[in-house]
Amino acid sequence: MIKIEKNKKFYGFLLVILAVFAIGSFYGYQKIVKPKYAKYQSEKEFVFEIKNNNLPPAVLDNLRQQFDEAVAEAKGNSSLINPWNSLGSIKKIIGDLEGAERAWLYANQINPKNSLSFGNLGELYGFNWHQFDKSEKMYLQAIANEPTDPNWYSQLSEVYKDWPEKKELTEKILLQGLAAIPDSPNLVALLAGFYKETGQTEKAIAYYEKLVKLSPDNQAAKEDLAELKQK
Repeated sequence: MIKIEKNKKFYGFLLVILAVFAIGSFYGYQKIVKPKYAKYQSEKEFVFEIKNNNLPPAVLDNLRQQFDEAVAEAKGNSSLINPWNSLGSIKKIIGDLEGAERAWLYANQINPKNSLSFGNLGELYGFNWHQFDKSEKMYLQAIANEPTDPNWYSQLSEVYKDWPEKKELTEKILLQGLAAIPDSPNLVALLAGFYKETGQTEKAIAYYEKLVKLSPDNQAAKEDLAELKQK
């Protein structure tokens, strides 16, 4: 009988502990997890707010359909990153830049190892809002997450070109990109153009020659190379 009573007390204590844990988990979700998602999964995030009045009706209709599909997917599973990247892209096209920023920031949270949302934010900050410090931070993270994507190096190089305090980093980021992707025609072309613009003729010739080998049909590169060799 004593053993049975002890077992009853033990199981009773265990039930109390489980009940407390369940209540704590519920309130923890309500106060911590739920607000995080509620911040983004609000009706405000799912409003198709047109701020670009230059888009044709047919284009808007197509974008609205894509938007509705992305909203349905995002509401169905808050842990998916693709619908949030899509929502950000569509919002940017229709002129809702603040909405695009929020969507991509949330995508960053869902998957900090993705590169697309970071790259999208780098473009938004750098080319739309000219917030170069924020742009640099986002592009560098995109590069860290996906070092073999030439787009992030080339876009960051354009930011550096427009950023007087860090203009000298243009060459460095392009060389970094080529170290990761040696045969990227885009990066070779940008570096050849950079050396041509800055009067570094020998380096420009070397990279134009490499570009012509990588892209034999690039007539503009051939013409630039011939011009440089005549100097």
